[in-house]
Amino acid sequence: MGGLYCFYRGLAVGAISIVVPASALSVLLPVIAGLIRGEVFHPIQGFGIVAAVAGGVLVSLEKNMASKKKRLAAGIVPAFGAALGFGAFYVVMDLAGSVDPLWAAMVSRSSFFLFLLPAVLYKRLSLKVKAVHLPVAFAIGILDGTAVFAYTTATTKGMLSLVSVVSSLYPSVSVILAALILKERLRKSQFLGVVIAIVGIALISAG
Repeated sequence: MGGLYCFYRGLAVGAISIVVPASALSVLLPVIAGLIRGEVFHPIQGFGIVAAVAGGVLVSLEKNMASKKKRLAAGIVPAFGAALGFGAFYVVMDLAGSVDPLWAAMVSRSSFFLFLLPAVLYKRLSLKVKAVHLPVAFAIGILDGTAVFAYTTATTKGMLSLVSVVSSLYPSVSVILAALILKERLRKSQFLGVVIAIVGIALISAG
């Protein structure tokens, strides 16, 4: 829950093409957890981890035009918070999915409802949700729930370290959609960082 809050907060104050790749560094935590559990991966995946971290650093920096100095890009701090939360989620859901993937996915998403319900009831007068937004909101919930179920099922059939990194390939889709639909543009160094991060994640999954 905390990871999702940080992720959405990052999207609210920063660019999708910055926040999404940085949050994808969540892959590092389950990879480490997998190694601790005795999983063994190919050396090329080690290069992928280094590339993913380097790409995340490049993506997180942008030039302050007033001072000509580098500063943290808007939304990057909550993006890293999302990475930590998502990484922990990957590890915990792997453990839960080993018992029952379907129940793990259902309990996970049901807990969101129970956690957010008090806040929604408390702020019900200030919430502004139009009927036109409801189909999109339901679609998001269905897609999210399906993704969680697919992930928990995959972890029962493959190594946590590999399944989690393949699941973290979503930045490539988000960056492309941000460029096509929202017309977001990256600085050259940030574009390079996005490419390196995505290539790093691909190397981890392909090794």
